[in-house]
Amino acid sequence: MNLAHVAIGVMFGWLLFGQCEAAGWTEGNTIGVRVDTAREDNMISVNSHYAPTSFPAFEWHTIDVTAQGIPLDAKAVYITGIFVITHGPAPAICDMEVSMKAFGSQQRPRLMGQVVEAHAGGGQRSTFGHWVPLRDGKFQFHWTRTTWAEWGNGPTGSCAYGMAAWPQAYVR
Repeated sequence: MNLAHVAIGVMFGWLLFGQCEAAGWTEGNTIGVRVDTAREDNMISVNSHYAPTSFPAFEWHTIDVTAQGIPLDAKAVYITGIFVITHGPAPAICDMEVSMKAFGSQQRPRLMGQVVEAHAGGGQRSTFGHWVPLRDGKFQFHWTRTTWAEWGNGPTGSCAYGMAAWPQAYVR
């Protein structure tokens, strides 16, 4: 290894991590959970088959959790839900990925959920649960898809994508 290798490594590290927030932890002393098992309306509902979806793919969407009765000063919310892919007759690999982050965060979020279906005529369902950090009672989510020919369009139809999510608990 010579000085050029070290310089390249330092520059690569700066490019990768120079603009990132430091990953950290927060603590809370109160946990809120539902008083019964009644499910509220979905906080997030994606359905690509019945366009236009209120949450288009490849965009960040802001969710205000206070509309679900969660206090504005909550630090995180535990979200559960399901990802759905229904595969049409056209050959394709259909992949849905979802990321979530605190409102306004500049930190690159991790992939929080994924579902894949490669078999024509098949379908996948995948449940998930994640703690999502909050800022000002809000978080953001983003989803992607790998196909655009919609399910139900005869022999050219590929996949329909769906997601339903709702809060189960919070910490403050």
